[in-house]
Formats: sequence, C-alpha cells, structure tokens
Amino acid sequence: MEESVYITALKSIPKGQTRSFGEIALMAGKPGAARAAGRVLTSYPPGGKAPWQRAVTAHGGFSIDPERAALQLDRLRRDGARPREGESIFRWARRVRAVCVGNYKTCQFVELTDPRLETFDPLFVEAFDSDITAGERGFVPKDAPTARQLEPAARKRTAGPSRRKVARG
Repeated sequence: MEESVYITALKSIPKGQTRSFGEIALMAGKPGAARAAGRVLTSYPPGGKAPWQRAVTAHGGFSIDPERAALQLDRLRRDGARPREGESIFRWARRVRAVCVGNYKTCQFVELTDPRLETFDPLFVEAFDSDITAGERGFVPKDAPTARQLEPAARKRTAGPSRRKVARG
C-alpha cells in the first residue's frame, strides 16, 4: 500500500515541533485539505512509525479522544515540543534553545524577555529559533494587530462599488 502523502509530511516534522493539519496538508502539496489531513492523521495508530503526536489542530489542540490526547501530550513533552508538567514556559524555552515562543490560540509570539510569555497556556505553545521562523509559520508579534482587529478596515477597503441606481435621462 502506498504511504499517504500526509504521513510522509508528518515524518518530516523535526523533533520538538508540531504542525497544524493545515500546515501538514500544505507540506503534502494539498493546500486547503486540512480536514483530509486531519482524518488521516487522527486515525493513525499511536504504535505506528510516524510521529503522529506532532500533528495538532489549527489552535494547537490535541485529539478529541481523552486517552489519545493524554498520550499525545506525554509524547510531545518527551519530544520537547511542550513544557514538562510543572515547568515554566520560560525554562522550557531556554531548555529547547528557543528565541521566541508562539501562542497557538492567538497566533502571536513573544521573545523570551517578554513578561507576557508566562501568560501563555503551556499546552498551546510553539518554540521558534527566530522571529523569522515564527512569521513563516503564520505567527505575528504580540504587539502587531490581529486579523480580527484588521478585519473592519479590510472590509471597508474592499467594499465594491455603490449599488445605487443611476437615473438615466
């Protein structure tokens, strides 16, 4: 049986990192197929040869099956992709030699010197070796406006021509 392109993409994720199903679909050459990637990867057996635990939801979440989610978190902690139980985010980031840390829930990142780092939920973080890497993965600096903050202005700019009728004479 031919190996799934999603499993091949999953195997290319470095130890200590995670990718969302959407990112994995993009890596597999199937942009927009996040659901398909999710279906394949969430059914992958935990005893398989691919590092299935490195696939997370768009917000960094785990499997909906509580037992599988607990196993996934345990494996991510052993990989270094999440802080150990009781470990501060700052200590974890130093241990894995990160320069900045991203928050999956907000898609924002901060440098290790930023006191807001400890406000991140340790279950939904990603370590980055540079702000450039964080940006390439779709994370923005914490002080940058979020997509929601930009949305009303974007709608106003992209509004089409007026729909009022023109009287013809």
